[in-house]
Amino acid sequence: MGKRLGFLLESAIKSGEIRPYFQPIVRLSDRRIVGFEILSRWHRRDGSILQPLEFIPLAEERGLIGNLTESVLRQSLSAIEHLPKDLFLSLNISPSQLKNTSILRIIKDAAADYGFFLPRLKIEITETALIEDTDLAKATILELMQLGCHIAMDDFGTGYSSLSWLQHLPIDTIKIDASFVGSMLTERESRKIVMAIISLGQSLDIGVVAEGVETEEQAEVLQRAGCQMAQGYYFGKPGPILNVDLPACEEPVLQAGIPNHGLTVEQRAYQIAAIYTDNNTCMGFVDPDFQIIDISRKFAKALGSTVSALRGTDLASHFNLKQWQVQEIVSTLREKGHYPPFEVRLPNSVQLVSVSPVLDEIGGLLGFSVFGIDVTEKKRQQEILQESEEHYRLIALLSPRAFWQADANGKVIRVDRKFNLTMQTSPDEVNEDHWLEFIFPEDRAKIQAEWQKSVETGEIFEAEFRYCRPDQDVRWLRVYAAPQKDGNDRVLRWFGQCEDITTRKLAEIGLSEREAEFRFLVENSPHLFWIADQRGRFTGINPRLAALFEITSAEAQNFGWLDRVYPEDRAFSGAAFRDCIHQGRPFDIYYRLLLSGGRIQWVRSWGAAKVTDGIITGYYGMVTPIDDKFSNILQEKIDEDTEKYVPTGSNLYL
Repeated sequence: MGKRLGFLLESAIKSGEIRPYFQPIVRLSDRRIVGFEILSRWHRRDGSILQPLEFIPLAEERGLIGNLTESVLRQSLSAIEHLPKDLFLSLNISPSQLKNTSILRIIKDAAADYGFFLPRLKIEITETALIEDTDLAKATILELMQLGCHIAMDDFGTGYSSLSWLQHLPIDTIKIDASFVGSMLTERESRKIVMAIISLGQSLDIGVVAEGVETEEQAEVLQRAGCQMAQGYYFGKPGPILNVDLPACEEPVLQAGIPNHGLTVEQRAYQIAAIYTDNNTCMGFVDPDFQIIDISRKFAKALGSTVSALRGTDLASHFNLKQWQVQEIVSTLREKGHYPPFEVRLPNSVQLVSVSPVLDEIGGLLGFSVFGIDVTEKKRQQEILQESEEHYRLIALLSPRAFWQADANGKVIRVDRKFNLTMQTSPDEVNEDHWLEFIFPEDRAKIQAEWQKSVETGEIFEAEFRYCRPDQDVRWLRVYAAPQKDGNDRVLRWFGQCEDITTRKLAEIGLSEREAEFRFLVENSPHLFWIADQRGRFTGINPRLAALFEITSAEAQNFGWLDRVYPEDRAFSGAAFRDCIHQGRPFDIYYRLLLSGGRIQWVRSWGAAKVTDGIITGYYGMVTPIDDKFSNILQEKIDEDTEKYVPTGSNLYL
């Protein structure tokens, strides 16, 4: 999201533009509303409404999630004051809030200000928060419970080790993820998972809420399976609380859930058996020595064997775990009751494995429950990404260019080490706008203006300029930068590179100086030069030659120079030039020019072909004026050239 939206978000929270929306949660046995989940929508001033995914991550990023939660909670408590007091509210809190005790103050103060009975509040958490910092999250959860709040595990079944958290945390409600509910009527595997979660809740006397219910058929299946509560579009879309008199439930629902006392041991056994026979669940049970007691079909397949062949074998050996690793897992589980999920590479897959202790009624260790999630594709993508990152790292390392970044306002925020070494500067010396101070004074204003223009327009920046190192050595740099933009074409930051082009630039300057010197010599030489293409058409004559022939460069291109040759000399001089073009032979002749006012000027003309790899690519030559006192001698030379180049009947012109 853009920077502007971030500023608007803070203002929106303060002004109450982000409002609570309530989605009803119903009791399936009688379809009565028993509570609401608090959601939120941003009502922008332009009339648009933003969904939570469009601003919650931004609130997290900018540290505004606490303010947002407090604002929405207080608005919610105010909105439900007229509703029956036995309805509960479910409030989602983010992983970062479980690591910050300020959430306790927010909830406690809001409840006190509105006279809200905190046992009516369910706090919804996800496994992400628990995985990031289990001990701190657990401590916060316990304090929330001490305030009277209930704890619900959201999106149950989609995380790494849901069952482990149920065993070690005071969770009294689990919510079945909508992805399972939505596909349970068409996919047998999803249906089994839903049934297993419902059975688990019943076995542990934990309330179960099914999310994403959209049809009556789904509601009926859930009700028959023993699911107590549900929510979804079928029962009501999220929206503001309407000022209506809702019928209260006949039974209070403020307790952890609605325990089901009708499930028999046989039913529970069948539920567990369904999990083990499910082809999409990696689950097993091992004794305290890690010997496999039972294992699901999918887990057995992942290990490259069968259920019967694996029973009684050492799971640690299948996982390629060393003895000390097993001892570490067991000791940690005994001491803390949980062990962080770890990856295991199997013959055809990578599994993220979670191990949880199983205790009897008096706390004796019976064995360990083992759960696996197939993360093969995720690991493959991570490895590809790592290879790609390494590839680009090596490219950057081997490249003669140095890389840098700037923020949306054009302030340099990062320069790589290669630049600092080359320019003998530290990062602090070139960050922000300080790099401009090192630009050669005569170049600074121009480069600063061009960079500012690119920042304002979002156009690519490219420039060459001189750069003064601290040791007073002046270097030439070529700098290139392109913007990274969001979906609204707004610049987020700039990525650039720079290259030391001192050697090339000095060579270009030297070549330019040599060209200028040569041009000066050509233009001021007493000799008159010309250049022609492969067809013999003049492409260049120096000014002195044009002045002598009394023609322009354009007039000389189409053999117009022959018009200035004395009529009696045109035939052999034109023939000599034609012979050079057609045969590649050089010529050296004398002839007269007929100039304005009838003046006659004797000249000597020399020409030769320019040959590259055996191919004529052009012609060049020189003309020298001669004093007419040698006219008698030169006339004899003209007669010889005429006989040489002009056979009888030849054409006068080329």
